[in-house]
Amino acid sequence: MFQQLTQKFGDVIDRLKGRPKLTDANIDETLRQIRLNLLEADVNFKVVKEFCDRVKEKALGEEVHRSLTPDRQFLKIFHDELVRLMGESSEPSLAFKPPVVIMMVGLQGSGKTTTAAKLARYFKQEKKRFPYLVPADVYRPAAIEQLKTLAARIEVPVYDTHPKDDPVKICRKAVDIARERGYDTVILDTAGRMQIDKELMKELGRIKDKVEIHHSLLVVDAMVGQEAV
Repeated sequence: MFQQLTQKFGDVIDRLKGRPKLTDANIDETLRQIRLNLLEADVNFKVVKEFCDRVKEKALGEEVHRSLTPDRQFLKIFHDELVRLMGESSEPSLAFKPPVVIMMVGLQGSGKTTTAAKLARYFKQEKKRFPYLVPADVYRPAAIEQLKTLAARIEVPVYDTHPKDDPVKICRKAVDIARERGYDTVILDTAGRMQIDKELMKELGRIKDKVEIHHSLLVVDAMVGQEAV
């Protein structure tokens, strides 16, 4: 989806090439196409309106260097506002008494297990942490084996989960083991669930009751659109 949007945005902004300057007319035409592209990608209408209004306000102002061509000037404004909208780069705070516990949540098949392993590798390589991966999805044995395989590949320790184990007890015991062995970052890979799965939603609540969760990370497919909210 992002690749398609990038192509569409590029095509729209390219139409400003050769224009002597940015005007109300060509800005409105460019933003009209961008607005349609965002709405087709299922971006919330209010978000789209606010974004386009801010881009137009800056494009008509004096905030960009005059030496830039109109298309480059607009592209810079567009990029800056898109970064502001999406949020600056950020990462979970690790300023807690170890172990820091991160719980992965989301729909089944959204990529939680793979993301958990990527996070563990990032913390290990970039932050010099000692992560501990915990397979807590006992409803899908393949997820347990997948995380164990990924953990072995990136050389990160993993809790030895069995499909018949209780997810709440798994998480609580894993955190205790992490504390004993000096693992400072615990990543819980929970089962995929929808908000209508009452029992599975209650399970998350029980985990949070028994384990101090510092961060809950929601993993979603970009194609889900506003349903992610």
